[in-house]
Amino acid sequence: MDSSASVGKMKVFEQYRFFREAPADLRAEMIERGNEVRAPAGTVLFDRGGICNDIALIGAGNIRIFISNQAGREITLYHVGAGETCPINLLGALQGRPVPATAIVESDIHAVVLPGSAFREWMRQHDGVRSFLIEGLAGRFVEVFEQVNEISFSKLDERLADFLMQRFAESRDTPPSLVGTHEHLASELSTAREVVSRLLRDFERSGAVDLGRGRITLRNAELLARFQR
Repeated sequence: MDSSASVGKMKVFEQYRFFREAPADLRAEMIERGNEVRAPAGTVLFDRGGICNDIALIGAGNIRIFISNQAGREITLYHVGAGETCPINLLGALQGRPVPATAIVESDIHAVVLPGSAFREWMRQHDGVRSFLIEGLAGRFVEVFEQVNEISFSKLDERLADFLMQRFAESRDTPPSLVGTHEHLASELSTAREVVSRLLRDFERSGAVDLGRGRITLRNAELLARFQR
């Protein structure tokens, strides 16, 4: 096996506890059977109604999982980053059923792809792999449930302020900024673009943010925090 390829795979695998704690022979088999993948932002990894035969382990980057209707409106279910799992991908590959959502790369990913058939075999034989599956499903179930609660019971201006504060906290810009369209924010918050645009204009008029073409910049964190619950 190409040693450089093995090093690349190890960078991904080492993000996952079930691999780090696996017996040496199992780790060697995973490295052998895994395919290293890199995909740029905008790549569709799987689409609603399609079949996933493989399971992707993410070492770097970010994926957005969402559903959409015929009118093009999208609802973001969750994001998958380094060391995390996508239950829709897991269940699709393990059960051989069409996936009910779409996965798109938001920031360039480095991943290892494992055959679903091999993963099923390892799951039957190794407690660590089974635990990985159960924990991944349970964690995402809670996350989606909390999101449904937010959509159903929280005011949209509060949710938008919460979302922006989180993204600004992750920003490395000075002052903090967020790159993205109003349409993208609407998809993240499961609402209409027009509603997001109106709320952002309200935030701008208050002095909390500055709106540019495809960019939102934090102007005053204390003013933005007033919109939070």
